[in-house]
Amino acid sequence: MITPKLSPMREMRTRGTPFSEQQEMVLRLVEEEKLIYVEVAARLGVSLDDMRTLYWTAKRLREDYARKGLESLRLLPTRAHFAIEWIGLTTRTKAKAAIETGKLRWDEKQKHVVYKGKRVRNLGRKSWLELQEWAADDWLKSAPDKDRDSFHSPAPE
Repeated sequence: MITPKLSPMREMRTRGTPFSEQQEMVLRLVEEEKLIYVEVAARLGVSLDDMRTLYWTAKRLREDYARKGLESLRLLPTRAHFAIEWIGLTTRTKAKAAIETGKLRWDEKQKHVVYKGKRVRNLGRKSWLELQEWAADDWLKSAPDKDRDSFHSPAPE
């Protein structure tokens, strides 16, 4: 079973990397140690399908983060990432502007996110809070630079 994890944004803040420990381990075992998927799944104690999901999610996150850094939509939880992408807010800057102008907001009365007066499907309160935090500037001060030496190894102590 996949261990519950923080969103990539929260991993970034707490661990200095957008990857969960499991994602880092999967990347290391597959790409550096050259283990086959079955061996990696056995070592992690997860199903083969869960291992594949961990690996491909981590790979996409690494590629997107390498290109876009802290603007990466993949730093958001998956549901928020897809919802924001679907409505066309493809960068943190665009999302921040939409929030600041009120085009993207939380409708307390109806309990859902609204963009330009229309409900954004599958985006609840928790995702809204994550989105607001991602779009804000204050969490960026504690986040590491995008040009780190390694995208899947913790910083040396």
